[in-house]
Amino acid sequence: HSNVVSFYGVCLSPTLSLLYEFMEKGDLVTLLRNHNPDLVDLEAAGLEPLGLTRLLHISEQVPK
Repeated sequence: HSNVVSFYGVCLSPTLSLLYEFMEKGDLVTLLRNHNPDLVDLEAAGLEPLGLTRLLHISEQVPK
């Protein structure tokens, strides 16, 4: 689909990094925050971001 970017790989060290194709309009978080400034900043709200295990579980549900 033309609205889905390609995923090229992952780097685990020194920090978790995901490598995607170039996104002309920038990353999704910035795009969403620019269009909805009321989105919650997890760190500012004192909330924990999703961990790797939870993210992997969610990603397994997407193709189903």
